[in-house]
Amino acid sequence: MYRAIIFDCDGTLLDAKIMIRLLYDGYRRFYPQRPSKTYEEFICCYYFTNVQTQKYLDIPDEEYEAFIRFSFGDKDEIMNTTKMFTGIADVTRELDARGIVLGINTSRIPEHMVAVREQLTPSVYDRFRIIVTSKDVRRPKPAPDSMERIAEQLGMDMEDILYIGDSDSDAACAKAAGCDFALAGWGLVGEHVPKADIFLREPADILKLLL
Repeated sequence: MYRAIIFDCDGTLLDAKIMIRLLYDGYRRFYPQRPSKTYEEFICCYYFTNVQTQKYLDIPDEEYEAFIRFSFGDKDEIMNTTKMFTGIADVTRELDARGIVLGINTSRIPEHMVAVREQLTPSVYDRFRIIVTSKDVRRPKPAPDSMERIAEQLGMDMEDILYIGDSDSDAACAKAAGCDFALAGWGLVGEHVPKADIFLREPADILKLLL
């Protein structure tokens, strides 16, 4: 049985689909001279790391921070719309009660975790004993560094850990690290379905893995 369950953040713990719309609108307004892209062309960015998004949208290094501030800023819309998926609070409470160690492995940077704590609510956020962001490792996802760091800090073998995410990047990270990967089916956007060892239709399915 798994001793630790590690979650991706956006698309797994948090329903962050609003980010696609803001990125789409921001790109059109920040680069009005560029050929237009459809909304559907931005859906893949929901699963990308920051580095992948920057490369995909062909944004120069010197413009990227300004572009992100322009697109997202401190809009209340993000805070009000980005919320926990239904079932996450109950499942994490039950896992914690069973003695399962909970963690977060995210492509977000540390500065963004303040907002994550409010979006998850402090009572849920505080159940996660270990949190690794993209700035905590030399090579963020899809490299295995983040999961290797988590295993080392927890003093566990990879076979003791399950990583739950919603993207190819998450799947590749788990595979490279050597731990099992479960796909958060509730967070999928679009038709693409990443490969996974386990498919979870809803958060409650996590508890079935522990029977």
